[in-house]
Amino acid sequence: MRTPLCSVIFWVVFLTLLPDSRARLFSDDASNLQQHSAQVFVSNLKWEKYILEEVNRLREAKGLVPLRLNPKAQAAARNHSLDMARLGYFSHRDLEGRLVDDRLRQVKLGPWKGIAENIAKCDASSNPAQQTVDGWTKSPGHAKNMFNPQYNETGIGAVLDADGAVLFCQVFVVR
Repeated sequence: MRTPLCSVIFWVVFLTLLPDSRARLFSDDASNLQQHSAQVFVSNLKWEKYILEEVNRLREAKGLVPLRLNPKAQAAARNHSLDMARLGYFSHRDLEGRLVDDRLRQVKLGPWKGIAENIAKCDASSNPAQQTVDGWTKSPGHAKNMFNPQYNETGIGAVLDADGAVLFCQVFVVR
């Protein structure tokens, strides 16, 4: 039995958190992941792309349509990952009590028929995107979101925090 290199912490909720306009740096290369200042954290496009491709590969293997990236859902997911990294918490509910529906309204995504969210926290020293997808697949609640045939849009955030952990957020939308 293989032991994961990082401990993935999972929380599932069908309504989730806040997007706001905070400073972000984006990187498509894990080699330059670093905190550029005490207040700015790095979003990793390579990890976000991996999550999308792997989730869609798994969905297609089950005969489901692939998820399409929605720019507004992407903004909400990235902002939630960034918020958790900057403020040092891990939850579907932000520190002001807002959930994913509030965050999606804030980025003016709507209307929707259904939404869900998966979050994870991994050590960046391993392959955090693969660890996250593996963990979500093994978790009934997370897998339910990933493999729900109704969801057709998504947004993904992957942000490195000051302690070297990666905070992932994937938002699922059906319209």
